[in-house]
Amino acid sequence: MPHCQTFKQKIKELKGKAQNIEALLSEYVKTGDKKTEEKIDSLLKEIEKFKQEFKTKATQLIEKFIQRRENKNEKVEIIFDERDCRFIINGNLDFSSRIHLNDFPNLIKEIAGTLRTESAHTINLPNLEKIGKNFYTLFTHTINLPNLKEVGGNLEIPIAQTINLPNLEKIEGDFIALLTQTINLPNLEKIGGYFSVSNAQTINLPNLKEIGRDISFNEDNSDLNALIEVAREWREKGILRGKIKIFNEEGNLVQEF
Repeated sequence: MPHCQTFKQKIKELKGKAQNIEALLSEYVKTGDKKTEEKIDSLLKEIEKFKQEFKTKATQLIEKFIQRRENKNEKVEIIFDERDCRFIINGNLDFSSRIHLNDFPNLIKEIAGTLRTESAHTINLPNLEKIGKNFYTLFTHTINLPNLKEVGGNLEIPIAQTINLPNLEKIEGDFIALLTQTINLPNLEKIGGYFSVSNAQTINLPNLKEIGRDISFNEDNSDLNALIEVAREWREKGILRGKIKIFNEEGNLVQEF
């Protein structure tokens, strides 16, 4: 889009000018030169003007995107964080019927409510750091959330074969990944509720400190014995607070200990 190219060019120009700020400040401290002061003031005003223009256009882009959600009647507030020029969405976002979320605005760093998407095959939110409530996605196969650190409610990703969230530290509610085979959460410390990983083959949770409730597996899982052994170790260390439960394919409980 033309305005994107304009912004990229403007950013490039401002970066070049901003590199001179330190030198200008040093010169001003030494000499107290009025012209140097004016140069600094002019540059700061130019940067502030550009930031306000960016804020306006980026907000419009996010507003346009949010209008596509299913829960249009719910109030959603768009908050611009002046510190890092990124956005917080204060409210719930329900995109249940959308197949792709690749066009989600990358400048969103937090969704204070619930993020729900039942039909999206791909979710690409590279700058998202926090989901305040639940994160639910049904048919998603590819998830790119490299900077996600916290989910304030349940995290439900039922069918994705691989869940790789390198910076996730905390899930306050349940973690449900029924068909997932590979779970790689190297920085995860807390699962506040249930941990349901029926068909997991590989679980990498080296920093886990708490599972608040039960852990469950499928009785037909080829790695069941190894997974049970890991769960027992977690319980011995006080990490697992609940029971180890085994279910059959029909979802019936066949064993717990």
